[in-house]
Amino acid sequence: MRPTLPTDFLKRLCEAPQKDAKKTLRIFFAIMLPESVQETFQNILDMIQTSILEQSVRLVNAKQLHVTLQFLGNIQQNHLPILIEQARSQLKNISAFQLQVKILLTFPTKTHTKVIALSVEPQTELITLSKTLGQIIRNLGYPIDPRPFQGHITLARMKNDFLRDDLLSKICLPKTPVIEVNEIALMESKTNHQSAEYYYLDRFALRG
Repeated sequence: MRPTLPTDFLKRLCEAPQKDAKKTLRIFFAIMLPESVQETFQNILDMIQTSILEQSVRLVNAKQLHVTLQFLGNIQQNHLPILIEQARSQLKNISAFQLQVKILLTFPTKTHTKVIALSVEPQTELITLSKTLGQIIRNLGYPIDPRPFQGHITLARMKNDFLRDDLLSKICLPKTPVIEVNEIALMESKTNHQSAEYYYLDRFALRG
């Protein structure tokens, strides 16, 4: 269902404070993994590092692991309050749910690997969240990724695109706890010395 916008939405968007019009932020909506499960995921990261040559892979910090729902490369800072208002209004109508980790994945393909990730379920709920947020973003005049959405947790990025098939197959994933998803985070991404740091801009509670 497409979000219903207030009738004065476009007027307010045009009248957003112009003093910050030239300032932009790199932001994304995500499910951030709670601290209670970070030790389990750190163990998985350690397994990847042990299985793959350290110089060939760049691991994600366990504290920054997440499921990206929508990413905005650059948004004008003066549009941020309206984005937050609309996200809060729509997300409160979506029910909380449980997230389960499944298997290791590689993107974009096994023979041309750039990313090592974990698949997660239920995809139906994740797709609903992604579509809802995507519509809000489009209503603000920003493009979204046209590729089919597949929710996942990025664990590592390859420094080159070669990864032997047998390396990941040797990793036996530990039992991961079910993750309660009762809020969505709006994060800012800042690049520092070739790595990204994420900072909370806001949190949005789901129903229930």
